[in-house]
Amino acid sequence: MNIVVTNTVSLNGGDAAILAAEHRLLNQAFEGATIDVVDSQASVAARHYPEFRFAQHLYDGTRGRWLEKARRRAILAAARRLASGGGMGVSPLVDGAARKTLAAYRAADLVVSTGGTYLVEHYELAHRFFELEVATTFGAPLVFFTQSLGPFRKPENLPRLRGIFARSALVLLRDALSKRHLAEIGVSPERLHVHADAAFALGTDAAVARLRNTRLPARGAKVAVSVRHWSHFSRTSADEGMRRYHETLARLVEHLVREREAEVTFVSTCQGIPEYWTNDARTAGEIVAQIAPDVRPSVRVDGNFRRPEELLDLFAATDLVVATRMHAAILALVAGTPVLPIAYETKTSEVFASLSCGDLVLELETITPGRAVDACTALFRDIDGRREALASAVDEQRVSAQSVVNRLLNLSLARARAG
Repeated sequence: MNIVVTNTVSLNGGDAAILAAEHRLLNQAFEGATIDVVDSQASVAARHYPEFRFAQHLYDGTRGRWLEKARRRAILAAARRLASGGGMGVSPLVDGAARKTLAAYRAADLVVSTGGTYLVEHYELAHRFFELEVATTFGAPLVFFTQSLGPFRKPENLPRLRGIFARSALVLLRDALSKRHLAEIGVSPERLHVHADAAFALGTDAAVARLRNTRLPARGAKVAVSVRHWSHFSRTSADEGMRRYHETLARLVEHLVREREAEVTFVSTCQGIPEYWTNDARTAGEIVAQIAPDVRPSVRVDGNFRRPEELLDLFAATDLVVATRMHAAILALVAGTPVLPIAYETKTSEVFASLSCGDLVLELETITPGRAVDACTALFRDIDGRREALASAVDEQRVSAQSVVNRLLNLSLARARAG
């Protein structure tokens, strides 16, 4: 069986964690399958994740507008010729990388649009639409892996969204809110199913047991802090929003060091890869520059690239993770470490609500130093009363993520019966 996982951005460590989990789950459902991964930066991703077979996204945003439009038309025409039994043709706009990707889509028995958060309207959607439209030209079933999406308010997006979801065989969503967003644009509910984020499938019994027995030491705690840059504030300007965020994290770290003698390390899921568009270590450095001089000896910025399994090991060696990146939060929980989450999108709030920990979430739009310090103080105070419920909830999320295998098997059986 040939499977293509598309729309991946593997240089983002959170997306890489999703991909690792998806790869495991797909192999459980379809043992012996060949899996190709269509990525936004395939050649760089292949250096960091050599175990995966990468091909390049078809959309190329580096070209001029008119040239890229002509290129997309040529690629779509080549896909249609291939789908009708012909050849790709000889257009110079369809280069070797595009031919490799088209060949993977043509050979696919199943196309999986990776999990994550990419179908939201403050991001550019044109390249996502184009990739899915080409991928489905060849008739293979389309599955959306667990993701958060919507709401969809822009009229120009609705026809393409409805067309893509009408052609999907299975849509897996991380939260009921995303399911509601699709229902609002008329997507039929029978193929929509809510499951935990795929990365929860990376969990183990040992990590759940560690979370169940966790302690937060009154002195000398090892704390990891994941930060990120964010531009999409709705209640204030990006400059003001980030200024307040920087100040909040600086004051929180000062509190942890002065009041609890903590050792604080800034480390995140998006760092250490020069070719990627952002580096969380830069944001961390800007925050550390605002920390009082007497505190700085207890704080460091670790800007190294780490694969998901390496992040799991690092988080397992800490007592607490303060996480803005959602997959830093999930990987910490999967490693057995409690989290103080900072939500920049609803996806984080929805995940922690599903863990019965919605009250722990600090919203980036409204965060202040006082709120962050109060939330951290409450977590240290209440951890003994929370840990059993948190461990059970994380284990339930692991089971939910794992149960996607049954959905995929049912899809396969339905196809076999139809055939």
